[in-house]
Amino acid sequence: MNYHNILKEQLDLFMHEIISKSKEIFESSNYRHLNRLCELDITILTVIYKKEEITAKEISNILKMPKTTVVSAVKRMCNRGYIQRIPNQEDKREMKLILTMNGIEANREHDGYEEQILEFLVTKWDKDEQKKLVDLLKGKVGNHAKEDSL
Repeated sequence: MNYHNILKEQLDLFMHEIISKSKEIFESSNYRHLNRLCELDITILTVIYKKEEITAKEISNILKMPKTTVVSAVKRMCNRGYIQRIPNQEDKREMKLILTMNGIEANREHDGYEEQILEFLVTKWDKDEQKKLVDLLKGKVGNHAKEDSL
């Protein structure tokens, strides 16, 4: 039996179900901020929320992406009122980034959206299956585990 093809088929079905539910949740909610932000914006807002007063360089290191990409996104979000630049007290040449009230609200919206998706997923399995899934996924899903615990 070729488990590779069976697994691929099951994961494909599962991904389509996740995407479908995500769209349903997004479209049924009245998000004030999320529909104005791209994935990179949301990721950067989350990093700033978890590590207050962080620099664009530090964000680029955490996300492992070019600083120019982060700086462009930060500039866009500053112009839209999601992020504020403040002078670094130790190094006046450097600017720290903090969330504005809109940035905090956007991060809360995203957390709520993610929580609804995760709740949908978790309720598919009983407690024993959830434990098995956690054990199976540990160390297998992306390299974001360290970054998620900022």
